[in-house]
Amino acid sequence: MNPEQINAEFFYRKIEACWQYRQKLGYVENCRLVFGEADGLPSLIIDKFNDYFVLQTMSLGMDLWKDAIVDALNKIFKPKGIYERNDVPVRELEGLEQKKDF
Repeated sequence: MNPEQINAEFFYRKIEACWQYRQKLGYVENCRLVFGEADGLPSLIIDKFNDYFVLQTMSLGMDLWKDAIVDALNKIFKPKGIYERNDVPVRELEGLEQKKDF
């Protein structure tokens, strides 16, 4: 078994696969794009509202890859905006601050 390497390309492929699956289900404008563990991206939630996205990273491991996730969203969608909504108390258990910002 070859373990999958976690890098920027990994996140691009995973998010692209999520988007292709949502489109097959008929979601093209507003949807939850990434459902964390269900999409193989634990502690990551991404909601799509037309050309805007809301991003939550609820663990240190996922937070460390936030730049790669944002880059993937920009490459796949070219959004008008990405809003970080990391204001959930569970982040403090990981030593992360709560914050909200574009």
